[in-house]
Amino acid sequence: MFLNYNSNEFNIQNIHFIHTTPLNNNWNLILDNSNNKSIINRENGIYKIYDNLFLNDGKVLNSQNINDQMIEKFIFNLAEILKDLDDNNVLTVFNLYFLVKPDLNRFIKFNIENLNKHFAKYPNLFINQNIVKFYKNTGLLTSFGIGESLSYYEYDELIEISSRIKNIIIDNIQNINKNVHKDLNNTIVNYTNKFDINSEIMLIIHADFYKIDRSH
Repeated sequence: MFLNYNSNEFNIQNIHFIHTTPLNNNWNLILDNSNNKSIINRENGIYKIYDNLFLNDGKVLNSQNINDQMIEKFIFNLAEILKDLDDNNVLTVFNLYFLVKPDLNRFIKFNIENLNKHFAKYPNLFINQNIVKFYKNTGLLTSFGIGESLSYYEYDELIEISSRIKNIIIDNIQNINKNVHKDLNNTIVNYTNKFDINSEIMLIIHADFYKIDRSH
């Protein structure tokens, strides 16, 4: 399956991509399946995909703070995404996959559905404990799960969660960069080099919708 990112709109199997221009300080939404009722299980649960993510992207005004405090752009935008997940979903578990953005400026083989199926096989803890292997084979930097407990958090707590996620990403990158040169068998050539902390990141949000058994 080949993807042409140079066009404004493109389709990959049943996934519809849209190319938009980033607004203000927001991340760039390139896929939105949030209203797609076919997302019913772990195999086809690609919910949204963002790019234009940079860990070291300066600070922005925290519009949610009455004191007009500045906040790291990465943390602020991630908190906004978590708030959106909370506002629009009930009984849903989300997995956030942060990975190296592939080179989409040329024709490449990039099967997002298969990538999602691969990630869905493993618990987040297992992925992060083996992040070097996942990075070398998929470009993955971090996997983080969050569920219906979002509804219990205030916005400041979402900021704290976002900050914790960023710290996990940074810790994983340090682990990757220390060990990526080891055991280079069965890896993708593009992901056997150290990750540049200033490189662009892509976020795939996976939704695992489930139903409560009310028969008991």
